[in-house]
Amino acid sequence: MPRATPVQLLLVLTALTCALPAYAAPCNAKNTILTCKIAGDERAFNLTSAAGVLSGMKLATPAAKQWWLKRNCSVSIAVPGRCDWLGTLAPLPAQHSTTPLFAPPSAPKPKEKPPVEVKAKPVEVPKATKEAKPPAEPPPTFEHKTCRWRQEDVDTTRLANLMNARKFHPPNNFRAFVAVLDVQGDGIRQVKTFDWDGHGSDPSGWNPASTVKIFSSVGAIEEMRARGMSRGGEVTFDYPHGKRSFSFSQLLWLAIWESDNIAHDRLMQIAGFDRVHGKSGTLSRAGLEHSAVMRAYQTRDWEAEGHSRSFKDAPGFAIKAAKKAVKVPPRQGEATPGCKNAACTSLQELSQMLCTVMMHEQLPPKARLDLGDGKDNTLLKQLREALRTKRTKHPDGTWQAFADAFPGRKSAAGAASQVYKKGGFADDWVSDNLFIRANGTRRYLVTFSAHGGRNVLDPAAKLIADILRRDELVPGAPKKKDVKKKVK
Repeated sequence: MPRATPVQLLLVLTALTCALPAYAAPCNAKNTILTCKIAGDERAFNLTSAAGVLSGMKLATPAAKQWWLKRNCSVSIAVPGRCDWLGTLAPLPAQHSTTPLFAPPSAPKPKEKPPVEVKAKPVEVPKATKEAKPPAEPPPTFEHKTCRWRQEDVDTTRLANLMNARKFHPPNNFRAFVAVLDVQGDGIRQVKTFDWDGHGSDPSGWNPASTVKIFSSVGAIEEMRARGMSRGGEVTFDYPHGKRSFSFSQLLWLAIWESDNIAHDRLMQIAGFDRVHGKSGTLSRAGLEHSAVMRAYQTRDWEAEGHSRSFKDAPGFAIKAAKKAVKVPPRQGEATPGCKNAACTSLQELSQMLCTVMMHEQLPPKARLDLGDGKDNTLLKQLREALRTKRTKHPDGTWQAFADAFPGRKSAAGAASQVYKKGGFADDWVSDNLFIRANGTRRYLVTFSAHGGRNVLDPAAKLIADILRRDELVPGAPKKKDVKKKVK
């Protein structure tokens, strides 16, 4: 079978629609995610942004295309949960190859009955009418909360008490922060925050490692959108040793899912130092006062390409997408963060940024970053999918602990993960920043760190997951699922 390139992988799937039995709802093309094995690599795509999987392949008939998809792809996320289209494809006609691959089966039209004439009865006017009741008052509104909780509202005892009651033995330099969010309609009704020992707001005394790659990713997305490239594109850098081109979506995926250091460095070059650290920059508008990304990771390889360690020096680059092209000149950063390390942040500020990304639609407009809304949020979706997809390079005990506690709704493809995570590991410092979407109206943010190796947080993850599952931090969790209003 001819080998598919990433460019080919973005040309055909937009033409595909889901075909399901009559009892199942059709797949949501924007939120249903496929994982396809292309040239030995596992890659995730949604049905709207992914196109071209079948382009360039000698697959003449719809049946051949269906066979290829079933063999090479699986549904990692199905929206709604029962629309696993790979397992429920309608049978394809044998002779008509021009029939759409996923055309829904046509239902016979019901026979129309002749209209029946109904004689209207005369309306009787009552002699006396009862006094009309005043209209019911509208339900009380609430002030929508944001991801900028106040430090004086953080509980510094309850989480430790619950974990110690389970005979928890904290590893070296252990610190943890948990936020419990109650969502109502399109807003956040309540935020309760808990700190293990009060060090969750301290940016010193630990190594955040790769967790800060969410800062570079969000900053780069804001820069792309500011340049009019809300769907990404090909980025060509003017590097010291010559031009080099990269897909923005691929850099985003590599930095978050693969935790690739060089991809993170390139995202910081796209964002620019002042875009991230300026007075009106990404970190400042997210309410982060003690976070910064100062110097490149994997410095030996980075300097071998001819780059400076400091992110203040950003090269020029060009962005090309479809018929659009934009050139960005070299930039010299002028912001002066107080960070003296390669990167600085705290557990709470990591949690705030993840909250801002994951609760974007529920935040008041003034509290949002420029990540897109409605149909204009392609890059936000890609970032979330990279956070949601479980890494396979190393066993991940913290991910598994929360995935077991919050398994999600089941479908033919299995339970869709409700856990989003960006972890970090360096010099035996391990840290994890997680968002958990429960089936009800609860959302959880869990950020913790310790020193002692990759698996040192696994026992803490199991305990915290069990505490959240039992609603022990904030008793009385709302159990009703979100109900969307039906549109008549």
